[in-house]
This record gives sequence, structure tokens and C-alpha cells, in this order.
Amino acid sequence: MFFAVILRVIPSGGAAPIGMDPSLTTVGPFLIGPALVLAITQLPWPLLAVRQATAEASTSAAVEATYQRGVPGRVVVAKHIAPMSLMPVVTLVGGRLSELVVGAVIVEAVFSWPGIAEATIEAAKAVDFPLLAITTVLTTLLVTGGSLIADVTYTLLDPRVSDV
Repeated sequence: MFFAVILRVIPSGGAAPIGMDPSLTTVGPFLIGPALVLAITQLPWPLLAVRQATAEASTSAAVEATYQRGVPGRVVVAKHIAPMSLMPVVTLVGGRLSELVVGAVIVEAVFSWPGIAEATIEAAKAVDFPLLAITTVLTTLLVTGGSLIADVTYTLLDPRVSDV
């Protein structure tokens, strides 16, 4: 509301100027508001997780021993601290994908953004079961696929995790 209504620096809704169809060249300014809202609502948890994991990794016995062996600081950060700090983020992002989808539904409705949320809501209103089923299945596949990617990434970051 502050940036769109009071300052008028970003558009308050839609995906293109009135009377124009959305295109790659016109959608940019209209994407700022929804992207900011989704980022602000989803960003604090991963940042908190990275901060906590980095603090724990930096003071771990393995990292201190690596420093004592004379390994350069950038190598310690890249090979030891960064992977240990990213694992909680991967877990959080994989687990919170459903919240991101629900948040996108709300943001699409608030910003009058055409998307899967609008299609789902219209299908529910019109009792269009085939479209409702398709949007539900696509959302489920998105969340499940994101969780799978998170699991695979987790195994790549931590070699101790096996595919048993």
C-alpha cells in the first residue's frame, strides 16, 4: 500500500497497463509488488536458519581443527561452513513450499495477478471439477517436486546422508 498507493512508485495490481496484454516487456513493474510481498513473508525463516547454522558450524570442533591445521579461511568457509549452513535452508525451503503456494494464491488475489490461484478460485466458484482437479494436481506436483529437489540437494550438500 505504501509504495503503490501513497508513493505511486509501483503499480497496485494487474499484470500489465490497462488495455494491454501482459508481455515480457510490460510485466516487470507489475511483478515488483507481488514479488516483494512473497519475499518478505518467506525470507525471515531461512535467514534465521542460516544465521543459527553458521554460528554453530563456525564454532564446531571440525572447523576449529581445520583452522589449526593451517587451512586458509576461504577454503574452510567454502568447504565446511557453507555446506553445513545451507542444509537447514534446503530443509526449510522444501518444507515450506506449500506455504509459498498458499501465499502466492493470496498475493495473486490481492494484486489481481492472473495465475493458477485465479484459475483455482474461478473453478471452485463455477463448480468446474476438471479444472479444479487439474490445478490441485499441478499444485501437488509442484510441492512434491520441490520436496524431492530439497531431498536430493540435501544429499549433495552432506555426504554423510545416504540414499538408503
